[in-house]
Amino acid sequence: MLLVVVIVTISAMIGGTAAMATASERGAATAARDLAQARAAAWSGLQGVMAELSEQRDAILAGEAPVVTESWELEARADGRRSLVRLVDLEPGHGLLVPEAGQLDVNAATKQMLVDLGLEDGLAGRIVEARTREAFASVEDLRRVSGVTAAMLPGISAAGAGDEILSLIHI
Repeated sequence: MLLVVVIVTISAMIGGTAAMATASERGAATAARDLAQARAAAWSGLQGVMAELSEQRDAILAGEAPVVTESWELEARADGRRSLVRLVDLEPGHGLLVPEAGQLDVNAATKQMLVDLGLEDGLAGRIVEARTREAFASVEDLRRVSGVTAAMLPGISAAGAGDEILSLIHI
């Protein structure tokens, strides 16, 4: 009788372990499926934005601001879950889309270009001189130039009046 109890107990433990392993594998498969669906939804959103921009190409080239849909519902499932795509404003206050055409590459700009942008002559010269020693790899690298403050750099702190000039510069 004792042998039967031991065998039943061991069998139950093996069965329980197998059930837990199966549940764990099912959870991992569900997570992998959800991740794949999220990636597909993000890719669909990107394709949607690219299609909208393509349709507006002539208007954009003529100087008009692009307009894109901020949110799409891709799928509504029977269980109540939905696949949504939303565009996120990474730099609040700048809008969802920031045209690169209106920006100046600080690693390629001449001193005169920087002055024409509105920087004082001395600061423009120091920026050009600093990049000859080492190219700027990020906007924060501009802080190594004497006279450039954190308030002048987009994404680091709020720009004060007259300091928004450097928001037109990109790396």
